[in-house]
Amino acid sequence: MHLPQWNPKANQRLPGHNGGRITLYLSKMPFNRYFRRAQKRVLLKLGLLMFCILQIKWLYSRFTPISKNPVIFEAGVNDDSPTTFKNLLVTSMDPQTKRETCQRYFQDLYVQDPQWAFQTFNMYDPRAIDHDRFIREDVAALQKAYYKDINKLTDFEMWNAPHNVYPEPWKNIRLSDKEHQDIESNFKTQFHLMTGTEQGIVDTVANLRAFGACHLLHNQEFNAQKDAQVALTKAVKQNKKLAKAGKPLVDVSSLNTTCEALQERLFPWMTSKFPVFTRWDGKVVTGRLPVMSDYLKDQAQKVRTSKKANRVENSSCYILRLLQSFNGKGIVISAADKFKDDLINLIRVLRSLQNELPIQVFHSGDLSLETQREVVAAARATFDMDSFPKSYHSMVEALKKQHKVPSFPQQEIWFADVRGCVVPEYEMYFKRFYSKLLPHVFGSFEETMLMDADTVPLVPPADFFQSRGYLKTETLFFKDRETHNENADHTRAFFRKMMPTVLDELFLGLPAATNFTLDNAFLGNNKRHVHLMESGIVMYRKSAHFTGILMTACINFWTLVRTRIGGDKEMFWLGMSMAADENYSFNGNHAAAVGTVTPKEFLPAAANEICSTQPGHVSSDDDQTLMWINSGFKFCKKPGSFEESKKSDKLLMFSGAKSLTEREGYNENAVRSMYSEAIDIQAAIVPPETRKPLRDPANAHEPPLGWKSEGSCNAYLWCAYDRVGASSKPEHQGKLIEFSADHKARFKFIGDLWMGYGIQQEGVPIRGRKNVIRA
Repeated sequence: MHLPQWNPKANQRLPGHNGGRITLYLSKMPFNRYFRRAQKRVLLKLGLLMFCILQIKWLYSRFTPISKNPVIFEAGVNDDSPTTFKNLLVTSMDPQTKRETCQRYFQDLYVQDPQWAFQTFNMYDPRAIDHDRFIREDVAALQKAYYKDINKLTDFEMWNAPHNVYPEPWKNIRLSDKEHQDIESNFKTQFHLMTGTEQGIVDTVANLRAFGACHLLHNQEFNAQKDAQVALTKAVKQNKKLAKAGKPLVDVSSLNTTCEALQERLFPWMTSKFPVFTRWDGKVVTGRLPVMSDYLKDQAQKVRTSKKANRVENSSCYILRLLQSFNGKGIVISAADKFKDDLINLIRVLRSLQNELPIQVFHSGDLSLETQREVVAAARATFDMDSFPKSYHSMVEALKKQHKVPSFPQQEIWFADVRGCVVPEYEMYFKRFYSKLLPHVFGSFEETMLMDADTVPLVPPADFFQSRGYLKTETLFFKDRETHNENADHTRAFFRKMMPTVLDELFLGLPAATNFTLDNAFLGNNKRHVHLMESGIVMYRKSAHFTGILMTACINFWTLVRTRIGGDKEMFWLGMSMAADENYSFNGNHAAAVGTVTPKEFLPAAANEICSTQPGHVSSDDDQTLMWINSGFKFCKKPGSFEESKKSDKLLMFSGAKSLTEREGYNENAVRSMYSEAIDIQAAIVPPETRKPLRDPANAHEPPLGWKSEGSCNAYLWCAYDRVGASSKPEHQGKLIEFSADHKARFKFIGDLWMGYGIQQEGVPIRGRKNVIRA
């Protein structure tokens, strides 16, 4: 076959030549001049391609965080990436220094939207996260409306009168195709609003992360505040010259990226005021945080701002002043009048543990002066030792063996009123258990132990700060019960989108999220637990993790976050990870059940069982020390639940019955008495992880799962097992921790002290009960 020659001057293309690429048949032709030239061009293109691949590989290795586990997310830009990063990539493909990004990031925000600001993003139907639920509920609502109109029922008759024919009779009403289409259309509208909201949340989280990186972290090479002020000053001077020349002025507002200007945009819920702190002796501190070393000479109170934080003073930026004012070490609690008994119980327990750390009780004007006086009395008034229960003497004897003498030191207690810290229109977001996020942000202690009022520590609070996890990361979180319940796919996808990626590394020097976060028991595809964290006690050094603390408070405003996690539990570690701060530690053990091991007469199985309403937390430092329990000491704190619970098989062991089958001797009053008393902590069980049931066909009493929720105490009673399916495999074995006699004696006294029956202190009302056993 003759190969025609190419005339470059004529700019001709050969047959089969397409866009400069040589067709395959040329590979079979002689090596003439044309082919050699074409071969060179192909080799050159292959060389360029290999160079680009190597460059991409180098960039990926440079900007991907080093981890023992591979990162399991796409590093590239996609539709879910923060909008500002997309714009920065479009306008400047070259990697920027952190200093350059801090100068440009927020300027670009002003260009995109001059009115940009933090939003609560709640203008949509939160049910749109679940299509089937949305359709089901809207269909039922329309059916109920028709049923009400057809039968001419009042609201009271509709919702309270019994329907004798069959339950929910409106379900028999058939809707038209048009009505079903309208409901489906409404879902699509709400879903569209929700997806737009998700992108807005992703962008806001990125903005908060950038603010923390530029203004809250220690930046050795530059000062973002100074750079912003210089740029602003130059723009003002330039405008004076432009005004004289009659030329258009520079938009100065878009250049105002100072800490105080960004604070107004990112934290509109803050008033820039400090809480009002009142000490037990009546001294009041306003306009600043109290300095604990002025009141306590303990060395622990001299702790100041972490080296990880921005230490450059800036009196005009409230958040930076707050960050640089944290000092000392102590306990913070959120409380109100309705939690008065729990708070007094906790203060007394802290005294029995010989706590020497100061305590701040936060409130929003819902802790009356009368309650505060009682709390001060509980913290400082002398106990009438003759009023102590019999268990006190047993504890004393146990302490003598350790050459210790029991004492009940007076507590350094403060009250902090945070009403002036939050703009009134945002106060609604800090109700119920979300109220603890206010002391989380505004508490004055640099090293903080955040505690619920119904928490019961069982070791001195100072010991928590000596845990391995806290010493390593200056944080310590605790895990919830490891049940088999799973969260939804959309929940994991949503929170993954909010995590930092290599774009944060590229522009801000912040590490991308690794498998430490993305493959944990909540976000990972393997476990997918509904709850990972139990937040009754949260430990942290504030200035070392302040961006994460602020992030936790901010994600609380978004319904899309709240509805996916149910409460505040996961917000603490989520806020840290979203802030590109994975330097936090969890206690290694999941929550345990604590109490008395069920006798074999009531559980004929190889597994051991403990049933309780209190999650207990056993230290992973030694797998033996019970550090604290949640939900108080009372067996069941849900009033009015006994009648529905009294016939439960799980309460038979307290009734006087001989066994599960022989109920002779059953005494309901014995069960009733136990139901309202303190639990008797003899042991703890940390169950094995079981995602799928493992049944023993030979014995129906063998538990198939590590945890089982019982109906008693409004379904707050959970039973834990140290073995599943009668299996002897290590992965099916949990931990049974049996406590020593000395520990049992201490737990018994702390339980009696927490219950408080008959204990006398001047200024604290006496709680009475019948047949109180005295010492």
